[in-house]
Amino acid sequence: MCRLAAYIGPKLRLEDLLLKPEHSLVKQSWAPREMVEARMNADGFGFGWFAPDQHPLRYRQTMPIWTDPNLPGLGRGLESDTWVAVVRSATANIPINLANTMPYADHEYHFMHNGYINNFSQTLRSCLRREFRPEFEDMIEGNTDSEHLFMLFKQVMWEIDSEDPAQGLVEMITRLQEWLKHERALLNIIVAVPGTIWAVRCAINGNCPSLYYSLNPPPFPGASLVASEPLTDEDDWTEIAPQSLKIFKENQEPEHIPVKQPLQSRLASLHRRLIDDFSVFSEEELCTQYHPDLSQLGWHLAHIAFIEQYWLYEVVLGDDSRTGHRHEKFFPELIDKPSRGKLPGITDMQQLQKDLSDTEKCFSRLQENPPPHRLLKDDYIGWFLLQHGE
Repeated sequence: MCRLAAYIGPKLRLEDLLLKPEHSLVKQSWAPREMVEARMNADGFGFGWFAPDQHPLRYRQTMPIWTDPNLPGLGRGLESDTWVAVVRSATANIPINLANTMPYADHEYHFMHNGYINNFSQTLRSCLRREFRPEFEDMIEGNTDSEHLFMLFKQVMWEIDSEDPAQGLVEMITRLQEWLKHERALLNIIVAVPGTIWAVRCAINGNCPSLYYSLNPPPFPGASLVASEPLTDEDDWTEIAPQSLKIFKENQEPEHIPVKQPLQSRLASLHRRLIDDFSVFSEEELCTQYHPDLSQLGWHLAHIAFIEQYWLYEVVLGDDSRTGHRHEKFFPELIDKPSRGKLPGITDMQQLQKDLSDTEKCFSRLQENPPPHRLLKDDYIGWFLLQHGE
């Protein structure tokens, strides 16, 4: 996980973006506010801009950003109308070296990625290596998932014969969704050329990392900014919607493009969100019925898991072994609310997580090899389960 920032607008000194804001990337390197899976970003940093001939230029270091003695001078001396910057928190077992330090660049684009692909070396890396043309594979210098994503983006752009990075990013994510199946991937991505930023906030089988934008804020008049966390304490930062791509161009309103997520990925994301939300409560809180007309929280989660298994296994597949003996506990019309508070053992979180995981696998199999059942037409059952769980 990392923290990213990007800027387009009137020419700006590097220090005004990287060093001076109240919640600058330097501050985020040691005191991030919204990182979920790490505490610091001390495994290197980098920033990028463009030469007068529009060729990308980079400065990268493997030291923590606050230890680089060159940075104050560079901050005062470098000026550009397009900036990208990152502070790095390295994924476990990935070396800290320059080859693994962003931003990545070629002759045209700067590319940054915040997130990770779960079990990348065991799952996707070999798949990508088989997919890559030799000229793209030869460009890979390190071993991060982020650099492989950059090469995948470049190859997709070549394959679809497009000069529109938005098309390339959407197609890249579509392919990742197909390849990753049940694996988790967090895919906040920024691509930049002079005067334009493409910002993706996306996740597969997980929750998106934070990503914000700000248009014409007081410290940056006439500019558009994107950042993992607001750089300033003003209220002029807007969260980029999950599963979307935004395009920022100078003096224009940003363009919004939805990034569609397969139903099985959306169901898995819903389950993770439910488990995360309910995990903050103790066993006693989950089991307590605070009012006779309100079911206990644990019953609601168990009810969601039961309904999903009932419709997929019992109704669609004709297998009632998982649910037949539980009808009287979890069909609302068969048990009144006061009685729900007396049910034992309904908040076994490990069992509930297993039930939800089994549902995801069952739904995925039904998507791949659907039996002739009317509930599977037009993905009806998938949309129903999503709406019921939400």
